[in-house]
Amino acid sequence: MEKLKINFNFKKILIFFSFFLAILVGISLLPYFRLAQIEISGMEIVKEEEATHLLQEPLGKPMVFLLASPKRERLMQHPWIKEAEITYVFPNRMEIAIVEREILAYLPYYGNLMAVSADGTALTICQDLPRLELLFSGLELPFLAIGEKIPGAELMQDLQEIVAKMDDHFRDMVSEIRYSEGYFYLHTTDRYKIRVDQEITEQQLNDMRTVIVFMRGQKIKGTVVLQGDKPVFLPD
Repeated sequence: MEKLKINFNFKKILIFFSFFLAILVGISLLPYFRLAQIEISGMEIVKEEEATHLLQEPLGKPMVFLLASPKRERLMQHPWIKEAEITYVFPNRMEIAIVEREILAYLPYYGNLMAVSADGTALTICQDLPRLELLFSGLELPFLAIGEKIPGAELMQDLQEIVAKMDDHFRDMVSEIRYSEGYFYLHTTDRYKIRVDQEITEQQLNDMRTVIVFMRGQKIKGTVVLQGDKPVFLPD
């Protein structure tokens, strides 16, 4: 008899929860609980209509149905979107915070220039190098679709480490960085070169710049390299 009583109570609980769930679903389908507003922040390059198109979530859709759809994955298909955080504000609002990729450098690309981010994502193609932007050469690029990763994407991370160690004065004197045989060659606007790798320190960079400034006064062109921890000038 005790066993039958337990089964009967379980059946009652199951019916209660089914009824409660049905009420919740019914309430969630009411107009008050349908998506009425999408707020997107953090966009400078990405257009709002591009983001909403990727979301594929029309206004008026029940909020409960939004929880299971892969909205973040859809947004991440955009080449400029690095990260996206989605928050549901019940009863009827969705908030999206977007972090965009930034251009690290422009690479030669079949007579044009391809803008590439620090993670190696191809972002856009242009004909001329924008003012104050960095030209990075030495990599052979195949034909790529926007949004694809370039071969040798790990070199872009190394490049970012080097650029981050330059102060504004150092950055202004560099017109191009070229990769060759395991080194990055920093070309100045007046045809001096500085050979570095990603292990270079800020102090070493400043010491190498000091050598360039001195050799300019002597009007001797050449390349500055590190031997041990000391900069050495190699005349052309």
